Amino acid sequence: MRFLAPLGLLGLLSIIALIIIYILKPKYQDRQVSSSFIWKLSLKYKRKKMPFEWLKSSLLLILQVLILLIMTAILTKPHYALSTNTGEKVVILDTSASMMAVSHGKTRLERAINEIENLAMRTIENNDKFSIILAGQEAKLLVNRSESLQYIKSQLSNITSNYSISNIEDAMLLTENIIKANNIAEIIYYTSNDYNDPGMVRIRNMSQGETNASVLSFKGERDQSGNYIFITEVVSYGKDLFDVVLELRIDDNYKTSTVIDKLEAGIVSTYVWRLSDVNEDTYDVASVHLKDIDDDFMYDNSLEFFSSTQKFRVQIVDHNIPNQVDSTKEFITRALQSLNRNFIIDQVSNPDDIKDEGYDLYIYSKNVPDVLPIDGAIWIFDPLTLPTSLGTLVGDISVNNISPVAETSSVLYEKVMQQVTANNITISRYKQLVPSNDFEVLMSYQSDPILMSTTNVGPKITIFSFDLAYSNLPILFLDFPILIRNLSNYSMVETIDDYVYDAGLTIPIYPHPAAVRVDIENNDGVFEFGQESIQMLLSTLGRYKITQVLNTGAIKTTEFYVRIPASESNFDDVGDTIYMPLVPSVPGGDEVTSDLLDLLPYLAAFLILLVVIEWGVQYREQY
Repeated sequence: MRFLAPLGLLGLLSIIALIIIYILKPKYQDRQVSSSFIWKLSLKYKRKKMPFEWLKSSLLLILQVLILLIMTAILTKPHYALSTNTGEKVVILDTSASMMAVSHGKTRLERAINEIENLAMRTIENNDKFSIILAGQEAKLLVNRSESLQYIKSQLSNITSNYSISNIEDAMLLTENIIKANNIAEIIYYTSNDYNDPGMVRIRNMSQGETNASVLSFKGERDQSGNYIFITEVVSYGKDLFDVVLELRIDDNYKTSTVIDKLEAGIVSTYVWRLSDVNEDTYDVASVHLKDIDDDFMYDNSLEFFSSTQKFRVQIVDHNIPNQVDSTKEFITRALQSLNRNFIIDQVSNPDDIKDEGYDLYIYSKNVPDVLPIDGAIWIFDPLTLPTSLGTLVGDISVNNISPVAETSSVLYEKVMQQVTANNITISRYKQLVPSNDFEVLMSYQSDPILMSTTNVGPKITIFSFDLAYSNLPILFLDFPILIRNLSNYSMVETIDDYVYDAGLTIPIYPHPAAVRVDIENNDGVFEFGQESIQMLLSTLGRYKITQVLNTGAIKTTEFYVRIPASESNFDDVGDTIYMPLVPSVPGGDEVTSDLLDLLPYLAAFLILLVVIEWGVQYREQY
């Protein structure tokens, strides 16, 4: 029994009031009666007393007390808790890549969905609730304590597997509210492996002894002797495989293959190819493939490797002053070559050979063209002239080895000057100039900008107002390389951070500053983006191709590969522990939520019956 309005119990005070009324009520009345009435009354007292004679005289009081009790009960809104089967089910469904393994023509996921549908049917028939949580790369509450079998079936019909991992930790967190409502609801995890300690979760392992041959890793590199080699690791899970063909392709063309006599189950095997006619400069992408195998999981039978990271083209323009060596050009060239980035550097002295497009970075020493390139970043050192769009030159200033002041309040300062100590730098001559509003000043001397860079959208422009020959910066063995590294990272952003990713990840893609359109192509089709920052969900396996159209019409392409996570290839894997969510103790938290029966109609009917009886008794006593 549950009272939804317990304050209604205050109605019991009415019983006390009724008793007080009966106490204060006069016991006799002054009335003239005949002697025969007195004689009749005397006969009454002479009769033998019967059992429960007191009940007859107090019947009216008892009826009135019962009426007040019923009215008080109605005020409390009483409900009766119906019994429940406590068979509520919470199903967690693994939708990771390993659930796509095939046995007898059906995947693990398909068999799991069929079982879940049958379980839901039995649960709903017993008037219990049913919940479904998907455990993929991200956990999702698909069905929340539903009692509709039709709705559950419709949701199950839309479930598809993906190529990512299973996030059982987040899936368990989604059970918290369900456990709060019913702490004895059964949690069942449909997955592809067992667990050492599943806790309160019942594991339903959908595997049926499937076999999986997998390429775990693949790369090309130089060995200790300087020879270029390809190395791959392969393994079989489930059983030994014989006469397995391991094929190597270079730029999508067959190169060579190896026959593995026996691929022993559970043992990782390493294979090496040494090819005299192949090195990192002769190909773009290599791939390895497992062929002619009895495999129930075909999604990890190949892997690709890209020969190099993104290449950046740099043009350094000499100041072209007769009989003077351009030391700035030499210092910058060496600093760039010391960085772990793939630069292709062209040094230009002849004005006729200077290009205004096709490079990622243009570096000008003293002589700056009136019309600047628009498809790449620009560094300017000690300008003799300056386009009006960048600012105004005032003149040369000679000083006595001053140290510029760091403008630490600049938002850009942390990017360009990180780990650089501005006080270590000294300058003996610089150009006094007034930059345009597009620039942020990073270092200054007496309000004159010394180092500045643009922050607007598009290719970045950086101006050093001094010649490196009139500064100690090139001989600062820590500060100079770090400054050039920071500046190159700011000016030339790599399109992607890596070239092989696990499926299911969401990665950032950084368009070229001069890109007007970005197309990303994979096995699902071509997706078009603008200049905005891109967050790409890697939902499809295989090669991705990024094509960028620059404002000059030039095309830049970048490729990367998406693979099955290695953990999903391991069919012998056994999970460790599944942790239940910490549900705080709350009043009623240990009770099972049950359906409630409203008792108001029954109490009202009983009240009417008592009132009718009370009227009858009162009428009989008075008349």
